[in-house]
Amino acid sequence: MKICVYGVGAIGGWVATRFEATDHELSCVDRSDICAVLLRDGVHLTSEDSLRKVNLPVTDCPADLGEQDLVIIAVRSMELVGIVESLQPLLGKDTAVITLCEGVPWWYLYKHKHKYKPEQDWLDAVDPNGAIWAAIGPERALGCIAYPSINRKGPGVIEHQFGSRFLLGEPDGSKSKRSQKVQQAFVDAGLRADVVSDIRSSLWLRIMASSAFSLISVLTSKKLGDMFSNYRLRREIVKVMNDIVAVAKSLGLTPSMTPKELLDVSVLLGEHKTLMLQDLEGGRQLEIGTLVTAVQELGRNVGVATDKLDTVVELAAEIGRSAGCYPKK
Repeated sequence: MKICVYGVGAIGGWVATRFEATDHELSCVDRSDICAVLLRDGVHLTSEDSLRKVNLPVTDCPADLGEQDLVIIAVRSMELVGIVESLQPLLGKDTAVITLCEGVPWWYLYKHKHKYKPEQDWLDAVDPNGAIWAAIGPERALGCIAYPSINRKGPGVIEHQFGSRFLLGEPDGSKSKRSQKVQQAFVDAGLRADVVSDIRSSLWLRIMASSAFSLISVLTSKKLGDMFSNYRLRREIVKVMNDIVAVAKSLGLTPSMTPKELLDVSVLLGEHKTLMLQDLEGGRQLEIGTLVTAVQELGRNVGVATDKLDTVVELAAEIGRSAGCYPKK
């Protein structure tokens, strides 16, 4: 397969290093300043207490690469709208597009089998004015959930903390040939990849965890282990998750774990910082939009109140604004 990874940051950089070791034709795209560093120094990857250098084929000009079989988008969610035009040379009629962003994906309402009929196909919190929907085309979207924990120390400096699992799934639930082909490419790269028939159910489980853990970590500046060991914080986490579950159920989906069950399982994650807390400490913009605001938008659309979630989101946003990490009102 011709595979392009667009965005050589944390998860994108790590995935690219895995595909680089296969027979697939890999290319990578990033900004010119990042490309300069990667071409000069390569990617320095720390994994399981070992350090290795990987040279990646990277460019800042997607037009040089031509149409791809698979495009893996690994930019931050708020940057996606800004790159959709530069993606065009990579997109052919049969190109599959995976977006590795946390939260509700831009294609979520495509072929959504539920009585809820939205006024528009896209969610404004994720895809303002439907720009991504129009530029990429939802028919190209292949759902993907990435479970590895990756930390980017700087341009081309990546730490793999744990995990190699990915879930893949078509928006319509079919077991398509392309999903199986992409699955095999991931397996070729030494990744654990499974194709599921209901990617949205798995997405809601991930959204429950990522949203609640991220928001509470920003409010408290605590690592996961410290939050899990505090019964008051555990109680607040469950309240946030309950609001998210209510929205999911209103859309015809019931997560496979209750908030308490998910919290108990997540204790195994140990002493890690959420990505949102890392962003806050690093002075980077908080990715609240796709992760949480889209859930609130869906809730409003189906008439489900999310009072606890709304309160925690506003508090986290205020902390972000005070730190210069979230847009002013």
